[in-house]
Amino acid sequence: MTWHVPILLRVLIAAVLFPIAQKKITGLGSRTRRFRLMFLYSWGFAAIYALLVGGPFDPATGSLICLLGFVVSFGTYCYWRAVAVSLSTTALTMQADDIFGMLLGYIFLSELQYLNSFTLVIGILLALGAVFLYLMSKRTYSDGKRKDGVPFVVWVMGYSFIWGGAFFMIRFLALREVPMQTFLVSWYTGSIIGSSVILKIAGKKEAGEPLPIIEHFWSVVLAALIVIALGLQFWVAGLAPITVFQPIYQVTEMIFPALLGLYLFKELKVLTRVGTLAFVLGGIGMLMIMFSF
Repeated sequence: MTWHVPILLRVLIAAVLFPIAQKKITGLGSRTRRFRLMFLYSWGFAAIYALLVGGPFDPATGSLICLLGFVVSFGTYCYWRAVAVSLSTTALTMQADDIFGMLLGYIFLSELQYLNSFTLVIGILLALGAVFLYLMSKRTYSDGKRKDGVPFVVWVMGYSFIWGGAFFMIRFLALREVPMQTFLVSWYTGSIIGSSVILKIAGKKEAGEPLPIIEHFWSVVLAALIVIALGLQFWVAGLAPITVFQPIYQVTEMIFPALLGLYLFKELKVLTRVGTLAFVLGGIGMLMIMFSF
């Protein structure tokens, strides 16, 4: 199957549906309990998929992916804390992880070879230019606030470097044809361990009160969305290089969550002309990338 189908599905789930559900839950009480619940349900969905698909399991590969999932859970927690401050502002900062992942692809996977298409290069430049323009559009985002005494930038740096490395590792594992079921179950096993550690070290205030069953709804929704999105991302990583798909993630992570934060969640009332131009350029760049590879 062409890589365009899974990447479009991944964009819909990760850049549109997931931010809506996540914004609903990050501002609620018992954050770290909800965080661990999300990964518990994610592991459950991954295990069901693995049972349905079957196939062999390599303990050595599984252990490596488990460690990766453990580390990424800390990056995801940083993202949760950033979204709790502002979804639209966080959307602006979700560029460093993409660039870091692309750089790792250039260095360790020799992906500079894919920059042999004029259309692809122009598309990537437009995507990066759109991000720069949007960041320069000062009225499109709020200042970095502190929550519980922690500067907003700390949460941003946390998920940027961890997720950037994870993007590279997903591509690395996909190229080695690791089975999807092994990848998902191992990843979320590590995530459960990581989220349990976070629940412990974040303290009782962050953990809040135990949740009644009815409060598990959004955790189940988030779990279903992230399992599907991660599976699609792993699929895409086996079909296209980071150089190609990461700029698309970069643009869509800028545009869709920002629009949701600005208009659906009323974080700001005005989108400037420069911000609008950035969205248009980003969209054009994304289309050029998709039709050039």
